[in-house]
Parts: sequence; C-alpha cells; structure tokens
Amino acid sequence: MMDFPALLPKVLLYCKTVSLEEELFDLLIQKPEDLVLFFEVATADETWTGSHDYLIAKLLDWLTEQAFNNLLSADLYKRAVKSMQVHHEVLAQIIPKDIKVQLKDETVDINSLLLGSISDFFKDILLIECRDKNISVLNLQSVTYQLFSPMQTIAITGDIPDLWKKEQKEVERLLRQALSWNVESVIKACQLTLKKYINSENAIDLLIQSQQELWGYFKRECIDFINDKMFGFHLGAPTDERLLFEFYDFSDATLKVFQRLEAWITDLVFRKTLIENAQFVACVRRCPKLVLLDISGSFVFSEYLNQIQKELQGLNLSECAWLNQKTLKKMAEICPEVKDLILSSNYQLNFTAWGELIKFKNLKSLNLSRCHQISDDDFSTILKACLSLTDLVLDECRKIGDKGFFELAKSLPRLTSLSLVHCSISDSALLEIAARSRVLTSLNLRRCEQLTEKGFKDLAKHAFVLKELNLSECNVTEVTVEAIRHRHPYLQIII
Repeated sequence: MMDFPALLPKVLLYCKTVSLEEELFDLLIQKPEDLVLFFEVATADETWTGSHDYLIAKLLDWLTEQAFNNLLSADLYKRAVKSMQVHHEVLAQIIPKDIKVQLKDETVDINSLLLGSISDFFKDILLIECRDKNISVLNLQSVTYQLFSPMQTIAITGDIPDLWKKEQKEVERLLRQALSWNVESVIKACQLTLKKYINSENAIDLLIQSQQELWGYFKRECIDFINDKMFGFHLGAPTDERLLFEFYDFSDATLKVFQRLEAWITDLVFRKTLIENAQFVACVRRCPKLVLLDISGSFVFSEYLNQIQKELQGLNLSECAWLNQKTLKKMAEICPEVKDLILSSNYQLNFTAWGELIKFKNLKSLNLSRCHQISDDDFSTILKACLSLTDLVLDECRKIGDKGFFELAKSLPRLTSLSLVHCSISDSALLEIAARSRVLTSLNLRRCEQLTEKGFKDLAKHAFVLKELNLSECNVTEVTVEAIRHRHPYLQIII
C-alpha cells in the first residue's frame, strides 16, 4: 500500500482505496476539485512531495494542460497557483515549462499556468497566440529580459524580493510595462517601492506625475506625505483618476499649493463659511477638470454660488441647513448639467422641495442617505422627478416601506447601483426590485434586518448580472451565502 500526505482531509479518505500512484492519479482527475485539494495537501507536506515527485509531476502536467485549454475554474486555478508559488523551491525541478517566451534579447522557458496567473493579459494572450494557434512560443520581442524578469519572478514565487534595490527610473520603467500588461501585483509593488523617493521638495511634483500616469497607489502615498507635512488644506483620492482638494483656509501657503495642482483637481471641498469668500468662486473657476463641488456643511447660501460653472457635473449639498425648496430650485438653475447630486442628512427638506429635483434634467446619481424624514409619499415624488437614475443611495431612510420600494422597482428599470443600508425593506419588495432591475450590478443590503433567508435566496434566482452584494450585519447564514456563491461564482459577496 502507498503512503499518503499528512493531515489528509476526510473528504479525500476514499483515495486510500488505491495502492499505486497511477491509480490515484486516474481517480483524482475524475474530480478536479478533489485533485486540487489533494495537490494543496500534498505540497504542504514537502517531505511526502519529495518522495512522490512522479505523481506530483503528473498532477502539475494535468493542471497546466487544463489551464492552457481554459478548462480550469477560476477558483481551482487560483488555488493551484498559490500552492505552486508557496512551495516553488520544492517543485522547481518538476514544474513543466511548456511555453517559450521570445524576448528582444533572450528566450525564457516558463510554465503557462503560472504566467497566465499574473494578469488577464497573459491569460488571454496565451489562449489566443499559443493555444488557438497550437504553438508553444509567445512572441514578446519588443520587451527586454530586464523588464520581463520581474514578471517571471512574481509568476513563479508570487513576490519580487529585490525590487527595492532598483533605481527610481528603473522602477518607473517596470511600472509602465506592468501597467501595459495589467500585472496588478507588480503595479502595486512598484508604486509602494517609489514611496521611498518622496521628500518635501518633490512631493507635489511626484503627486502631479502620479496623477498624470494614473499611479493610484503611489498617488495615495504622495497625498499622505503632503497631508502630514503641510497645513491649510487636505488632499484626497476618490479614485485613481480623481484628485480632491479641500480648503481649510485661503492663506497664501494654501493658495500656492492649490495653484500648482489646479490643472489636475477634480473634486473641490469648501465647508462652513468658506463659500462666502470671493476666493471661493475664483478657485472653482480655475479648475478645468472639476467634476464634483462639495459645499456640504456650509452655513448659508452664498451669492458667489451664482458664479460657478454651469457645466458642473457633480454637487454635494449634504448637511446644508440653508437648503429648502427655494434654494434647491436655485441650485438647479445655477448647475443645470449636474448628473451626481448628494443631499445626505438634509432633515429639513420636505414634499415642497422634492419636486424641484425634476429641474436637474441630467441627473443620474442621487444620494439621500440619512434623510430620515422621507416617507413613501415623499419618495413617490422623488421617483417621478428622477426617472433616469442609475445610482441611488437611501441609507437609513427607514420611513420608506414596501409601497415605496415597489414603486422604485417599477420606476427605475435602468438602476445599476442601489444602497439600502439599514432600510425597512421586506423580502417581497427585494424580490420585486431584483426581478425588475435587470441591469443592477451593485446592491448594498447591510443591516437590512427585516430580510430573511428566503429573501436572499429569491434574490439569487433573479439577480443575473449582480457583481457586488453587501450582506454584512444581515440575518443570513453561511449556508445561504454559499448557496448564492454556488449559483453566482463571480459575485463578490461582503459579509
């Protein structure tokens, strides 16, 4: 009888019915999920692996061939690669090198399963250029070995241990190459390595460079450095593409930094009394890439608001006590092109104000979080005024009941994102939304306490295109979550 790896799980005990490695291999390939589990357990027992290299080599050959022919599920692919990388020193001599990468100055032999794991670019190009053409050579002749070598290292080991030794320009070249191939692990590693080159003299210049080249991780490192060293303002990065500048004052030092960044700023923030200063409108008008103006928490309606750009796309009016039917109408006149409107925590707004939303003709995204006063009747008025919404946030709007949610399902068929944190939605209303919202890709149900297991199961039957689902702090069991994952394997579930 053959011996087996230590800590063999119960689900694999049936394997002990065989006495030869060939028989075990033939048994395992009948169940790919069991084969990968056995591979994980076997490689974790490196002593066993060393004495059964014939079987491990056959498993590696099989996994490589399956992946090359795109027959391995994403989960099994990821698990197999992880085990190969963690135990790469033990497996190095038996991992099949089935692909030759032809570079500008060298030819590299590599395993296609590992190479395809580092990005969708390599996974796709291996399928198109090698599998579909039935050849084993991948042509990258415009690339030097110096640039490809780190990709090879991260494919084999999952890490680039010597990256910190490279010069700044070399890291930047590698980063640009990784971006062109979408190798996320190298992209992140390079940008975090560049952090060591930030200082007080170059921080703004490096921030501008990172904004130009969309180096998101490095941009955040620059922002953290600047926020820690400079005062009078605060910088942020809502996305890799966007740059936020929040004024604390209009001092000369603050305006000097603002003037260096104005060409790249997409989000401007002014709170409290700052919109009552003439510098407010001057700064707003100096930002050619402005996407969102945030004046949340401002104290009064300022006449300077009349001078801001009419083409403004986003407006945050959260916690503005001065906001009412008259001033909301005025804001619609000032900014008629607004697509993204945030009205969070405006408790004073009532049915007379909600009808003014119809004046925002291009409105696509609306945030009404913590507007606790909104009733079903109020919500009906809102829906009638905003029939083109694709993104809606109703967090903590607990007075909206089934009547309101059923009307939402009927009124907004083009909704792609919906957030209902701590709302009073029932199973039946959720099912109606899922059934009618055929393009809904993001749904946040955190703390929706009235929903039951049945509601979540019904959701899974209808939410065909859903990509992200937040069920944290809900009354849902792990069994139901796993059932949803089984039905929708590519759905990201937050619990």
